[in-house]
Amino acid sequence: MKKQLVLLGCVLWMAAGSTRGEGLENPGFETGDLTGWFTFGTGWRTGTGADAHSGTYGTVNDVLTTDSDEWRGIYQNVYALPNNYYTGGVYIRAVDLDTSQSFFELMFLDSSGTPLAQHTSSAVTTDQGFTYAGVGPVLAPANTVTASVRGIVRMVAPPADSDFHIFDDFSFSNTTPAHVMLADWGFESGTLSSWNTFGQGWHIATAPDRYHGTYGVVNDVTPSDSDEWRGIYQNLPVTEGQTYSAGIYIRAVTIESSESFLEVQWFDSSGSILQTDQSAPHVGADQGYLLAHSHNMVAPAGAVTASVRGIVRMLSQPTANTDFHCFDEMYFLKPADLDISMSASTNLVGAHELVTYSIVVSNRSPHYAGSYIVHQALTTNLAFVSASDGGTHVGTNVTWALWGIPGYSAKILTLVATQPTYSTSTQEVSNLVFLSVETLVDDPISSNNEDSGEIYTVGVPMFTTLVLIALALVVVYAFHRHHRARPNAAG
Repeated sequence: MKKQLVLLGCVLWMAAGSTRGEGLENPGFETGDLTGWFTFGTGWRTGTGADAHSGTYGTVNDVLTTDSDEWRGIYQNVYALPNNYYTGGVYIRAVDLDTSQSFFELMFLDSSGTPLAQHTSSAVTTDQGFTYAGVGPVLAPANTVTASVRGIVRMVAPPADSDFHIFDDFSFSNTTPAHVMLADWGFESGTLSSWNTFGQGWHIATAPDRYHGTYGVVNDVTPSDSDEWRGIYQNLPVTEGQTYSAGIYIRAVTIESSESFLEVQWFDSSGSILQTDQSAPHVGADQGYLLAHSHNMVAPAGAVTASVRGIVRMLSQPTANTDFHCFDEMYFLKPADLDISMSASTNLVGAHELVTYSIVVSNRSPHYAGSYIVHQALTTNLAFVSASDGGTHVGTNVTWALWGIPGYSAKILTLVATQPTYSTSTQEVSNLVFLSVETLVDDPISSNNEDSGEIYTVGVPMFTTLVLIALALVVVYAFHRHHRARPNAAG
């Protein structure tokens, strides 16, 4: 019942707080005030001395005999990822409690600020010294974009004497287990030492049997073979309830009577298979390298291991030629949230002048981000000059195809463009430049995948304009001096 009351009573304050990035601001109130925090209800202040768990300051809620607010709270809304585990808490001290209680609360919110899940610690109802009150690890549900980290006080009835609830050293952290990636996922070691195989026909190969880099792996299905099933795989630790995505690039040559596909098997702690996921359709005809994948798989209850596998099945012995199934760049990843932003060296560009765009792609997740593509659409008044990191352009569109950003890290790209038009017009023209990022594995928060910026282009080069202005000033000054000098000469 208490949870329902908190949800209904406090949701009105959800939209009031802006969302910060990872981590709490001023978690121990050492600024001496409530910087970074929002409050609702009466009685909030900072305190020193015994009101600090560590450092110099803590925050206090005074529940007075004349108060009327049943619910009071102090909170921050911070960035959170769906399908990740979080813990949070605060140290609470209680003095002279009569008819009030306090606790820690963690709420997960969607993009509109609507609560999706609510977790509370045990309530403090009697006097105590500073004691930790917390929750977790708890799973942020689908569509989470924000966590509201809160200290709550409830006045059940006005006290006979003042009650004091003291909070200090709030904490909030992502405790999702580290994701283990496939070793030698592109076979660039030139060996199969990191991989396990079963069945006949596995070997390392070079061009044209690799998708990128130098090496790929091939399974030969020959007319004399007897093994129906063949596989190449790695076993990786997983966490039940977490979302994973897997894929591999497959090329098929002279296929007659075999097929290939991606497979993920989920095992419990005893090694029993809980579930099997496969890419579809299976590759049963010749093709160049294409991605076979199974995305947004949820590890079933009890899963502790995933076997990520490239599978070949010989339906019957080929009679005409050997069948060849080529594999490269296998991945097993968790969805990562990428954020993109850009800044320009100037927002006013004259003819033949340059503007440099700095593009920041940030991985806001704790785990590795795989393949991603960045698009920048220049205005027709700007022309491409150069791009870092292999960026290519077609017309006004610039594209980067990139791989890999570690957790909580960023990749910085640069683009140089020019205003190629020369005219006698000095009219400033407003233009919009658009930017976006997309990931191979679905991004759980798409609202931060785009950015745009306004830039003004001018027909006359800035240097020319300045020279013309300077010349005009010289002429005006000379004319003025000439007319002032004439009366003196006449006298």
